[in-house]
Amino acid sequence: MACCPDITRIRGNSQWPEATIPNPFASYKRTKRYRPMRKLIPYFFIFGVLSSCIDNVDHVEDKYPQQWQLVRMSGEDGQSSKHGGRLEWQEFYLLNPDGTFLKSRLDNGTKISATGVFSVQETPDETTLVLTYDAPSEIIGTCTSDLQETLVFLSNNILIGTWAACDGPGLEYFRVK
Repeated sequence: MACCPDITRIRGNSQWPEATIPNPFASYKRTKRYRPMRKLIPYFFIFGVLSSCIDNVDHVEDKYPQQWQLVRMSGEDGQSSKHGGRLEWQEFYLLNPDGTFLKSRLDNGTKISATGVFSVQETPDETTLVLTYDAPSEIIGTCTSDLQETLVFLSNNILIGTWAACDGPGLEYFRVK
């Protein structure tokens, strides 16, 4: 092993003195004043577990007035989709602070409007907007012949009509105000 003189040093047969590194924590003594932090550890753990269980679902804001504009329309087959200027008609909902609403549609230059009252209903599965119209109108998008229309909130900014469930067009609205 004469060809590699460093091997003897690595094995411990070195003639060099061993280096000692001073320990800066050697004089540190544990005292009772540091023990209260140990008692807080379970509380931090419990806080972490409970805060991780908070429901992060977006809830519909209760700020009114709100305006919802039709942005996408899908066909009865669910395959075709139109948006922007290619929609068959333009329409919007205006939700007022007093619980009333206005639905307005512009179809081939003809403006049709309907009014009524609305309510927001929250369940564990979904949040819905229920519109009850004052009078019958051709712009009510519902599966039944009553004066009630239901829409589902996908988020604070997207509202989906339920008319597609009974062969009507799928309507998607975006919150603009």
